[in-house]
Amino acid sequence: PDLAAPVTVAGTEFVYVPSSPFTMGTGQRDADEFAELGQRESFRAEAPRHEVDLPGYYIARLPVSNARYAQFVTATGHRVPYRDDPWSQPYSWDPQARTFPAEIADLPVVLVSWHDARAYCEWLGVRLPTEAEWEKAASGRAPQLWPWGDEWDEKRCNTVEGGRNACLPVGALSPAGDSGYRVAD
Repeated sequence: PDLAAPVTVAGTEFVYVPSSPFTMGTGQRDADEFAELGQRESFRAEAPRHEVDLPGYYIARLPVSNARYAQFVTATGHRVPYRDDPWSQPYSWDPQARTFPAEIADLPVVLVSWHDARAYCEWLGVRLPTEAEWEKAASGRAPQLWPWGDEWDEKRCNTVEGGRNACLPVGALSPAGDSGYRVAD
């Protein structure tokens, strides 16, 4: 299928990632540096870089927004995203009313577990991508540092350097920050 021709499944746009080998993971030196900087040993699990050959597949072009996730919650009665801690409060849904704060409708849904995400995908009639599928779709057609290439550009992503200091609506940095497969965010 043509990369320029996405398909829509139950209102969600999916793009095609063709079959081809790609280099997955992080080099040992970078993984060690990330582990030390972030004080998280889990970064070391990204090494070594290795080649993976995947068959072609479709992947959602954008993350799931709160408004879209609400359709799933309403249709299935699934639990709402909620945590009772200060960081989570702005993103937590009201567990009694089963609604999200209006100002986060277009933000990506957070506070969901892997099990919640899998249930959402099953409702949609698709499956979660594997780690390799996600990394290939996000990295683009050639090995590169960022989805858009090897040159850092703070305007193409939501980071401290870009000065946004807030969660952005789904697709807000598209197409500038998209990968070579047109996957955003």
